[in-house]
Formats: sequence, C-alpha cells, structure tokens
Amino acid sequence: MNITAQDLDRLLLAGENITFEVKTATNGVPKSFWETYSAFANTNGGIIVLGITDSPEFEVLGIENTQKYIDDIISTARSDKVSRNLFTSPDAIFSLSYKSKNIIVCEIPEAPFDDKPVYLNNHLANAYVRRGSGDHKITKDELSSILRDTNHELDRELLNKFTIDDLDMTSIIKYKAILHKRAPSRQFDTQDIPTFLSNMDVFVRDRVDGKQKLTLAGLLFFGKLNSIKSYIPAYHVDYFDKRGSTERWRDRIDSEDLEFENLNLFNYYEIVMEKLRLSIDRNFELDNQTTRKPPGELLIALREAFVNMIVHADYLSSHPTLIAEVHDLYYKFLNPGKMKITKDEFFFGSRSIARNPTLISLFTKMGAAERAGSGSQKIIDVVKKNDFKLPEIESTIEETRLKLWIAHLIDSLNLPQIEKDIYAVITISPTHSSSKKDIMKILPHYTDSQVRDALEKLYAQKLISKHGGNRNRTYSRNLSELEFIKSLEAVTEKVKQIYTRSKKSKL
Repeated sequence: MNITAQDLDRLLLAGENITFEVKTATNGVPKSFWETYSAFANTNGGIIVLGITDSPEFEVLGIENTQKYIDDIISTARSDKVSRNLFTSPDAIFSLSYKSKNIIVCEIPEAPFDDKPVYLNNHLANAYVRRGSGDHKITKDELSSILRDTNHELDRELLNKFTIDDLDMTSIIKYKAILHKRAPSRQFDTQDIPTFLSNMDVFVRDRVDGKQKLTLAGLLFFGKLNSIKSYIPAYHVDYFDKRGSTERWRDRIDSEDLEFENLNLFNYYEIVMEKLRLSIDRNFELDNQTTRKPPGELLIALREAFVNMIVHADYLSSHPTLIAEVHDLYYKFLNPGKMKITKDEFFFGSRSIARNPTLISLFTKMGAAERAGSGSQKIIDVVKKNDFKLPEIESTIEETRLKLWIAHLIDSLNLPQIEKDIYAVITISPTHSSSKKDIMKILPHYTDSQVRDALEKLYAQKLISKHGGNRNRTYSRNLSELEFIKSLEAVTEKVKQIYTRSKKSKL
C-alpha cells in the first residue's frame, strides 16, 4: 500500500529507524541503497526514500528524473547484483510529490524465510541486517540463524550417540499419565517405554542406517539436564516473578539451580505453568488507588503465550535461553530466534509456520498447545474480551519478545493524573469530540494552561487527535490497535452478510 505525504511527515518526525531510511541520491542511485535493501529484506522490511538528506533536518532536495531512477533500480534488482528481486508489486517503488519536489519511495518487504539471506554480488558474506538505524554486515551467528530458519523441522534432527539413558524417566512417566488421562482408550499406560517413545517421535528410525535415534525434540522435552547441555552447552530456561517494588525478584525458577533437577522442557512447562496459574489469583494495582483482579480466562492466554515461546524457539542459536516473567501489569516471554510469521499473521491467526513440529505435537497431545495458528488467536480473543492493551511483539534475528498486557491502554501508561482525567473525558464515546472548554467544565479544578499542556502531551503520544483551528479546535481519542482490529472484523462480517444476501437473491 503506497504511503502518502502525510505518512511521510510522520515517518520523518520519528526519524530513521529499523524500518525507515532516507538517502540524498543527487548523483544517481547510491551504492548504500542496495546495502539497505539487503538489510531490510533480511530483517523486518522497510521503506527507503530517495531525494531527502539524512541529516537531522531531513532537507528535501528532490530528484529531477524519477523515472530513470526507478528504471535503474528495477533493472538492477533483476540482475546478478542482488540474490532476490523483491520489487514484484507494481506499487513497491513509485514517485511522490512532497513539499513541491519529486522524491522516490521504495517499499521493501521482508523476504520469505526460504529466500533468505538476500545478499549482494553473488556472495553470502555480502548480506546485511538492520540494527537500529544502520545497515550492518551479517555476522556468522546471524547467517547461521537465517539458514536454520529455512528448515521447518529443526527439532527432528536425529542425534547420534544418545540413548534412552539420556532421558529423565520420571518426566516420561508423568507425561504418559497425562496422555492416558486425556485418552484412556488409547491405553498409553500399557505401552512399554521404548514403544511409547517411538510412537511420540521421540525416537525415530534413521532411514540411512536403520537405527532408532533420539530426536532433538525428544532430548529437549524429556532429557536429563546434563545430556541436554552436552549437545546444547548454552541451554538455559528461566522464570522470574518481578511483581512489586523489589529491585530483583520475589521468585525464580532457574535451570542452573540445584533445587530443580532435570529442568527439561516438560518439567519447565509443568513448574512454570503452575506459577503462572497462581499469579492469576491476585489483585494488581493500577494507579495506587484502585485494584483489579485478572479474569479467569487469562490462564488460556498465558498458556498459549508460554507454549508459543517454547515451541518456536531456536535451540541451536548461540544463546538458547527461554525467559518467562510476571510483572504487575503484564507478562513477558522471550525466546531465541525470529518469529516465522508476521505480526499481522499473529494477531489475525491466519497461519502458522513451525520451527519445531515435534515439540508442537508433544505439547498438543498433552492439551497444552493449539495447531494451525489458533493459539495466537486465543490470546487475542482474551485481550479483546477484556479490552486489554494489545500485546507487544519485538522480533529480531536473535530473539522474539512478547509482552502480554493485563491492563487497559490508559492503565498501562505512566501518565500524570491530569492526563488520565482528560483522556477519560474525551473517551466518553469513541466518536465524541471535546473542546478545551468542554473539558474544563467537567474538570474545573485544573487551570487553562494545565489543560492546554496536558492536551499537547496526549497529542504528542498519539493518544488523541486535533480537529479544526485554534478557536474551534476539538479533540478526539485515536482508535487503538485493538479497536482497529475490531473494526476490521466488523467490516469483514458486514461484507460477508452483503455477499450472502446477494447470493441468496440470485437463487
């Protein structure tokens, strides 16, 4: 979707970042264009604007012959200069009139995992990634991570020199009992251990030498800690309860703690899931005056977020650490590896790409995971039902972070009381628009200058919008991401209804 001049105003106001870059380009397409192209393609995608200086002032110089630049860029993208042409959409590169001058906007999507890395001049070493507002040559660890992501069955790797003795028998027996309770007719309790593990794809026959071999998933899920670390030395799982004013934590589960023996993924899930369940049975403070108790269905969202963290982790990364945290107003989950779907796909539950399909299967069989992307949709359903602030996702080549809020948008922000009060007045109705005079009638204990300053701060944080000139100016609250998703769903449902009525009328 083409950006507009208004969109560019906002982008320039925010400045160059991980997905936005400007270049002067007075003497043709700069060499650095292709480095940024590679970096955006290998990271999160982004927008390159040609014809604007990259100084703090962002001076608009413009480009005389924009069509020649566009033709040169498309021609180069189709050549051996780059490993992958991402300008496949006619809207991906275009000229835009901005401040009375013509500039060029290039919208570069993130490349599909199977096409990464995108590199230059026929050499993998000439691949770039985006960090902050800069392009950087890819490191060996980053390249290894990208290449691993082309494998969608990472945990099905067969391990030599590992036997059933490398597994924790207590974990296996507990898991068998869970499956038997869920499906007594399958008679899991009567299966001998080797047969059971083979049925679970923990041990798989190697088609090369015909031997039964332990899978990486089996080692991670049931393994003894020493056996796991003999294959993955940096393996580490952690849990922190950081509620309250304590500077460190009030509770911790650590795979290096001798109190927790053999903290494989199964044991880690069992112990931490109980901690998460107990964390729900408490009140949380909103603003030092009011408290609220989390909803019971929150456990569903927490389970899905926690399991997603485990099953989508890249355990062969240089820092294979899982971390789950409990905070006063949110939960945080961190795993190594880049999320293999986009944020939109996560929020809309449109698809799921497995990194560790055997781990997903093991969790699904015990009733702790969902298939085909519905797990993320369960998270969003809980968020929408309770009007929580939309979850925040940050995903880089190295790691993925998910923050699951259990508070409304306004409660999640550390705003002064006056800004909260004014926001509350403006949000009486989603379509309501209030003038400064209207606000002061309801909040007479604040002065004119206090209200004016607070309104400017709310506007700067993009929580409200301005309408009209100074004398007739009114303010309305901006649609939150969650409300935007709800509105899209409502439009989609309306279109379905119209289509259904139209179809019936033709019959």
